Amino acid sequence: AASMARPALAYRFFLTFVAPFVLLFPVWDRNDFDSPPVPMGSFNVVERRVELKRADDGAPSGITIFEPNGLVGPKPMFLWVLGSNVEPYYHQSLNETLASYGYAVIMADTPLTFIPDLLYHRRNTQLAKEALAMALDGELGVEIDAEKIAAGG
Repeated sequence: AASMARPALAYRFFLTFVAPFVLLFPVWDRNDFDSPPVPMGSFNVVERRVELKRADDGAPSGITIFEPNGLVGPKPMFLWVLGSNVEPYYHQSLNETLASYGYAVIMADTPLTFIPDLLYHRRNTQLAKEALAMALDGELGVEIDAEKIAAGG
């Protein structure tokens, strides 16, 4: 009976401690696209950064902007809200592809986390809201069509 209890105990340990950790903090392999997910659009893409300090704690942060080169006037915007431990380079080719079709793509930096942080997603959402407000106010150097904004993450 004692030998049968060990596998059951190990299984309970796995379900209680290991599985939730893996589900909350998954580890992804870098997803390098050798080519864009679809053929590139007609615009060349300009990628640039705006460095800033986070409003909540003053830590250094930044916003990356992908925009279609040569497209004049307001642009539809796609705002990325990165999730837990999602690195910006995971979406690099997708950002470039969207911009090549005429979209301004705005992506606020989100810090990586390796410990449970109950405010993590609230802070990430706040960073995205700040990036959106800056884009709409013209502070990011790209003209945004306020009627054509999408967000994802």
